[in-house]
Amino acid sequence: MPREDGKRMAEMFSMEIVWRIAVWIGDVCLHAIDGYSRSRKFMKKAGQTGLAVIVNYSHKRHASEADVERLKTFFVKIVKYHVEIVEDKAKSTLMQTFESIRKNEMTSKAADKYHCFVLVMMCHGKPKFFIFQACRHQPGTRTDESDNLESQNLKEELHQDADLLVSYATTPGYKAYRELYTTEEGSWFIREMINVFKERYEETDVINIMMEVRRKVEKCRTSNGEFQMTQDLLTLRKKFFL
Repeated sequence: MPREDGKRMAEMFSMEIVWRIAVWIGDVCLHAIDGYSRSRKFMKKAGQTGLAVIVNYSHKRHASEADVERLKTFFVKIVKYHVEIVEDKAKSTLMQTFESIRKNEMTSKAADKYHCFVLVMMCHGKPKFFIFQACRHQPGTRTDESDNLESQNLKEELHQDADLLVSYATTPGYKAYRELYTTEEGSWFIREMINVFKERYEETDVINIMMEVRRKVEKCRTSNGEFQMTQDLLTLRKKFFL
């Protein structure tokens, strides 16, 4: 990919733009999860799995293959998600890919196969981990869900920004580090995240997992003593498990 395209991709994935992409992809899923309002955690129906899309830009990121392999192994072999991998695509092609996923996987009956949508974007050393809860609605759409078992007439309107988690490898203005002298370790963020997921995904919700990831990444150091702090932005209203 040309250097200018790589630069534009980095600009495209600013915090505000990334959040809009999350809403844009997720907000056409029109199905509702049974018992949504009665539970304190997002429920997964029998037979449902997750949809994970891994987007990787390898320009100046020579160890990114290790990150892709870690993510693929975890989501395909361990949690049995449907996974799509997109690598080194121009902005227009990437947006076409998102549009295809939105139309083919995130609407009506197709989306009912999934209980969540995970998008991992890795670009210029700043991987971003997204979890979009799949029960989403277009602005103004209402669902017949009640907190009172005796009353089925109450209706809840879901905000288009509801039930999102965006996890950044680092805080604004700071670098995201990776191991420089080996291509096997990849980035600190992806490495520690997958390690914690493997150990705790069955009994621990994602928010608490990401806090543990933050603690582990904080302990990593470069040869000059530099380190990084991960950051989560979230509107999740309930506990969310992979």
